[in-house]
Amino acid sequence: MNDGAEADAPAVHAATQLGSDAPGVRSGRNRLRRILLAIIALLYLVSVPWYRDADAPLQIVFGLPDWVAVAVGCYVGVAILNAIAWMLTDISDTSDPVEDSGDNSANNAENHAYNAAVSSSRGAS
Repeated sequence: MNDGAEADAPAVHAATQLGSDAPGVRSGRNRLRRILLAIIALLYLVSVPWYRDADAPLQIVFGLPDWVAVAVGCYVGVAILNAIAWMLTDISDTSDPVEDSGDNSANNAENHAYNAAVSSSRGAS
């Protein structure tokens, strides 16, 4: 009777161990992250003052020309939204093992032999 519960236990343990959320939560986080990235792209477009007429009067906002204040505000918004988007990104703490190919093993052996020969020749002189 408990066989089903015992069979599900490793899967539940593995999911909690990886820190992953339920599939619905993950897709919601990915959707929100994509929306944030789209807003970031829009903020970059707004930060360029091409919407401004060449003969428009210059206004000072926070001690800066208005177009500069808009650009700086957009960049601050981009930084904040980018930080939130990174917090919503799942990053695995485990890495795939790197396998050493045969060629690299031979090179490592040659380098080790060379270093040993150089060390012994320095000690002899």
